[in-house]
Amino acid sequence: MLIERPQPGTPRARGHRHVGGPIDRGEGERHYIAAIGIAIAAIGAAVSTYGAVSAGQQQQEAADYNAKVARNQAAAAREAAAVAEADERAQTQRTLSATRARAAASGLDPNEGSSLLAEMETASIGELNARRIRWAGENQMKGYQAEAQLQAYQGTQGTSRRLPHWRHEPAHGHGQRPEHLRGLCEA
Repeated sequence: MLIERPQPGTPRARGHRHVGGPIDRGEGERHYIAAIGIAIAAIGAAVSTYGAVSAGQQQQEAADYNAKVARNQAAAAREAAAVAEADERAQTQRTLSATRARAAASGLDPNEGSSLLAEMETASIGELNARRIRWAGENQMKGYQAEAQLQAYQGTQGTSRRLPHWRHEPAHGHGQRPEHLRGLCEA
């Protein structure tokens, strides 16, 4: 195999002849390559930023919707508890009326003795049940309200997790609960 040698006095080219030829490109060509690389990096950053903003907006929209649903559930729980409490009190009144009617039909005085004790016991149990219904409804309502607040907070964090606002106050660190959510999850 014969190796070609350059003639004396010819400039010698750097690089390997089998991989695209010699490396001695002109200065202008190198700047174009650098500019293309910078442009590709800028386009990639723009696409990444657009994706992050879009995802943050979608997360915020979902959290806002979930907060609205939780607020509606809280209102429904409050109304359902009020209706159930009123139904329990009405049922207690019907039971008391029937007890008084039976006592009067049997010739007993409903305001004395065992019929009065039975009436008092019925009224006490009815009131206790009505208060339990109200308590359960309030607890359910508070749970939905807490969920609504949490969803609203997560909606505000949707974009700030992806794109921090460097000029504004810093985002909440891990393990720190924002001021308006303190006390919701603590016993």
